[in-house]
Amino acid sequence: MAVGGDEDFPVKFTQTGCDVTGSITVGEKGTEVAPHGCPITLTGKVDSTGAVSGTWKAYCNIMFTGTDKTLDSGVFNLNMEPGGSTFVGRFEGTNADLTTYHTESCPSANSNWVGKRA
Repeated sequence: MAVGGDEDFPVKFTQTGCDVTGSITVGEKGTEVAPHGCPITLTGKVDSTGAVSGTWKAYCNIMFTGTDKTLDSGVFNLNMEPGGSTFVGRFEGTNADLTTYHTESCPSANSNWVGKRA
């Protein structure tokens, strides 16, 4: 699925010590459905500053416009603001073709994600 613009998905994290696991789901009328029907899980670590970083895995291929490649994994990081109610970070693929396409065709594009704690 090619995506351009803003997407709005709940991200659920569970922390045990410094280890973090999570998932991205969309809640609709009491049921949870993965974004575009594609379940995504996240695995990471919390560092001494409270930032979370790690990898994501999608259980289908996600198509990114401008490449002939589909991705099913990548990296993420997020940083909570000091009050702990909002965050900002990045969610992106690690495919070289995708990176080249963004650099050449969409130099101002980014994979920022921002949100607030539920």
